[in-house]
Amino acid sequence: MRKDIFPSVKEALPVVVLTALFLLLTAVCIGLRTEHLLMTGLFLILFFAGKTTRKLAVALLPFIIFGISYDWMRVYPNYEVNPIDVQGLYEAEKSLFGISIDGTISQDFLLRRPCLCDPYGSADPAYFPDVGTS
Repeated sequence: MRKDIFPSVKEALPVVVLTALFLLLTAVCIGLRTEHLLMTGLFLILFFAGKTTRKLAVALLPFIIFGISYDWMRVYPNYEVNPIDVQGLYEAEKSLFGISIDGTISQDFLLRRPCLCDPYGSADPAYFPDVGTS
């Protein structure tokens, strides 16, 4: 068996320790799920399978780190960091795309539309308030 197939202890020890630390911290902080085990398992298989696959595992590290950082954003959600403010965006969108009726911007166009605009909604009893009454 060739010696260069397996990584040296100097290469393998940090990988195993960091992988175990990642799994431990993930289990404690956000909860361990199947995709965490699959991701680490795939990385370890690629790392220890051979020299070529080890290069592939190292080349995929930026994507793996991005995935980990994205997943770890659940530890402290963004709505706890900053208040959610959509009022300005809502007002800007309403002023750009709102329908002006008598000088005011109406946002209830769907309630005022004639029934011919929506052939599926034309059977809605709200369009025919006298139906069913004598």
